[in-house]
Amino acid sequence: MGQVPDDLSDEIPAVEAEVDALRDRTQQIVAELERRVRARAAQAKETFAKVKRATDVRAQIKAHPRITVGVSAAATIALGLGVWISIARARERRRPLNRLKGRLYAYKALLADPHRALHAREPIGKRLLAAVLVARASGAVRSIGSRAACTPTRRSSPTRIARCTRGSPSASASWRPCSSRARRRSCAR
Repeated sequence: MGQVPDDLSDEIPAVEAEVDALRDRTQQIVAELERRVRARAAQAKETFAKVKRATDVRAQIKAHPRITVGVSAAATIALGLGVWISIARARERRRPLNRLKGRLYAYKALLADPHRALHAREPIGKRLLAAVLVARASGAVRSIGSRAACTPTRRSSPTRIARCTRGSPSASASWRPCSSRARRRSCAR
């Protein structure tokens, strides 16, 4: 019973050799995969360290003081130039001839369309607040209306909840369970 037939005894060493070859190949593949994973992990650590060094502002200021002074000076000059231009434009608008030109354009606009020019416009804040309040009020009215219209059509048993009628004549003709959990809650009330 424990003996191998003669025709299989020749194939056993070949099968063992093939299994050993497959085992060696699998171990090589696993080793290569582990090497690649370790290489990617090391690369990710290096990249993280580079990003951390690049975003460390205090270290960058200490490492590059000339660039820091240059950027600070450029920002100061740009800010000063912006303030100077705004002041110069304001002074220019206050000159008598420019004020007269502004009045001329205003009179032209008044004569061209007096209703538009004389109609007081509400500030944007008031208009925005009114729009938000109207939207909220319409949502509240819609919610109250849907609760009022949510009446059961027919109950076959006390545990079943009928479908909400929303004004359609076909809704009251047949019984169907509510389709959403929110409607079921509103019907149960």
